[in-house]
Amino acid sequence: MLRGDATQLDDNRAVVEAAAGVFGHLDCFVANTGYWDFGVSAEDLPEGEGFDQAFEQIFSLNVKALLAGAKAAAPALRRTQGSIIMTASNASLHPGGGGPLYTAAKHAVVGLVRQLAYELAPEIRVNAVAPGGMLTALAPPPALSKAASTISDLPMDKLISIVSPLGFLPEPDDYVGWYVALASANDARTITGSIIECDGGEAVRGRAFSEYARQLAGDPRSDLNKLDSV
Repeated sequence: MLRGDATQLDDNRAVVEAAAGVFGHLDCFVANTGYWDFGVSAEDLPEGEGFDQAFEQIFSLNVKALLAGAKAAAPALRRTQGSIIMTASNASLHPGGGGPLYTAAKHAVVGLVRQLAYELAPEIRVNAVAPGGMLTALAPPPALSKAASTISDLPMDKLISIVSPLGFLPEPDDYVGWYVALASANDARTITGSIIECDGGEAVRGRAFSEYARQLAGDPRSDLNKLDSV
């Protein structure tokens, strides 16, 4: 196992070289790094240096790292007609899945996918998976001090009951199939520059964006507090 800084180009190149050394080639590169801002609103962001640090930390890991990985993997993937898969988010497509820093960074991932798909075609396909909420170790950047240390500390089961028509809290394994499908040289040969939206159908329900954001940020005004008495 290699350890490194996902935002650094040389560390990404080391990963690509190690994988190619073991398997003899590289077929797919999955870019899956990120911080979450825990829904901190623009008005509640820290002032001064803390503001700058929060912005730089989220955009560095959520956007720069993905670009660094793609740049590092591109030469090897051209040789195999391979693919790049990035992890986007429901916040890549809708407001309310986080605060302005996370939402803006995840929207940037969509632009990155489409631009890279344009630049790297026809040899390399570039797509993204946009999951909804789930329990993981997704943490905030150091500049944003929150009561919860990871997304798993939040009442995600309550959140999903409000925002998802399917009404269940997904596990990380529920999203694996989308990555496998996009990685397939046969089954996904016709798709590039696309974002697979697999967030439980939040757009169908027309979720209450402001309510969702309030709960994510731990706002005591959240109507979800009323669920405790149901």
